[in-house]
Amino acid sequence: MKPKAYTAKYSAAFSAGDFLQDFTADFLAQVEFHKSKNWNYTIFKNLITQMKQKFDLVKVNLPALDLKVWNAFYAKVAMPLKDAEFGEELREKARKHAEWDDMMSGRFFYNNLLEGFLRSMVRPVPQESFTILGVATTATEDEIKSAYKAKVFSAHPDHGGSTEAFLQLTEAKHKCLQYLLG
Repeated sequence: MKPKAYTAKYSAAFSAGDFLQDFTADFLAQVEFHKSKNWNYTIFKNLITQMKQKFDLVKVNLPALDLKVWNAFYAKVAMPLKDAEFGEELREKARKHAEWDDMMSGRFFYNNLLEGFLRSMVRPVPQESFTILGVATTATEDEIKSAYKAKVFSAHPDHGGSTEAFLQLTEAKHKCLQYLLG
């Protein structure tokens, strides 16, 4: 029934019960029509929106029509139909949404992000390399380079040192500087 038909029928004598009965029959007829084609939750939501718009248009011309009638229709007809038709689908969707929220919430996403960040920031100190150079782990770049220069001359193979000792010092310098400069 179109809004004008509702207005014409109920303008003389309004009965909330009769209106609700006609409105429900109109809604269920549209549900049956859509069920014969392609029925899904989006169509159901659109149908509810259309019925609310129709109700609002009728309400403009029927001052006796109260919002309580819509609330009764929605609670006693639309919601039970939604639960019967789409309840399991909506519960599954809500469960998946809750899983996604949990995964993206601070309990999962930010903790893992923070843990990964901290893991990348907290690097193991190459203690052995600092010991080889004879400097503290708090040494500056210049102190590391000075210690390397002082020791590398005597460890160089051209000056009587071994290749292994030279490579060990060079590797220690690189590890210390890499640790220091990040």
